[in-house]
This record gives sequence, C-alpha cells and structure tokens, in this order.
Amino acid sequence: MGIPSLLIKPEKEITRISLNNFPHSKVVQYYLLPVLILHILISLTDMLLAGYSPLSYSIHSIELLFYLLVQPLSVVYAASVLIRSLSRMFEGSAEYGKTVTIVTLGIIPFLLGRTFTIIDPRYYYVELAGIYGMIIIWKAARILLQIKESKKVAFILLSAIIITGLDYIFSKLMELIVFMMNLIISYYN
Repeated sequence: MGIPSLLIKPEKEITRISLNNFPHSKVVQYYLLPVLILHILISLTDMLLAGYSPLSYSIHSIELLFYLLVQPLSVVYAASVLIRSLSRMFEGSAEYGKTVTIVTLGIIPFLLGRTFTIIDPRYYYVELAGIYGMIIIWKAARILLQIKESKKVAFILLSAIIITGLDYIFSKLMELIVFMMNLIISYYN
C-alpha cells in the first residue's frame, strides 16, 4: 500500500485507489507530498554539506521551495486540467479528480529519479524513471478514465507531451521568479 506498492504493482494500487474512491486531495497528500518532502530534505542536506553560508542557505532554501514544491504542484494541477479536456476528446471519463490522481501517480517515478540524482549526479540517467510514470498513466487511464484500448496510445503520447511541456514551462517560469528574487535581494544588499 502506498508509494512502494505503486512502483511495484501499479495496476493493483490504482485499482485500490479507484475502488476506495480516494479523493484526489488524499492522493496528492499520501503519494506526492512525501516524495516532495523527501526531495526538499535531500536538497537542503546537500546544500549544508556543500558548505553554504547561513544567509545564502536561507536564500537558496526559498529557491528550493519554488523549484521543488511549487513547480511540481503547478505541473500536476495544470496538466490535470489539460488532460481532463484530452480525456473528453478520447471519450473517457472527464472527472477532474481522476485526472489529478493520474497525473500525480504518473509524476512520482520522475520525481524519485530526480531526487536520486541529487544524491549522486553521476547517475543522471535515473531521471529516465519518468518513462515508468508513463506506464503508470497507461494503466491508470484504463482503470480511472475508461479510455478505450484503441485510443490509449495517442492519449498517453499526448499526455506525456502535456506533462513534459508544462514541466519545462513551469521550470523556466520558476527560474525567472528566482532570478527576480535574487535581483531584488542583491539590490537591497
């Protein structure tokens, strides 16, 4: 039950979520937030071990919250809106909560891979775990959205483009916000 079950037996875990009518807020709370908190804690520990000064540590901590908390949550909720519309086009269920659940479950392997690269950047290819997220979305699309088998490949490809594109757009937006924050801080120093 939980994240390990999702990674080992995704179909069983997605079915359990569906049968128990988990609200999407609980899926975000029990699946996504623990991964985000782990990611933030590892990043903060990495900064401490790298020897950042207390002032720059504080500034970088704020940046981390933008990058590691706001960005993934923004991607999940924005992608859910777009994938809900996509689901309608593919004659599937168009419940917003189900699309939030699907995107949340699908993004977890990518975030875990990204977390692992903080621990040891030499293994950057572990971020390819995001491909496993597409398998989770594949299984969830059938269980939660009732997307027909004949239309599932196109649905998954378009979903992957949406999630990847939004991740890129929001990462650039977060970079801009952090740049502006650093500009303002340096102006007052």
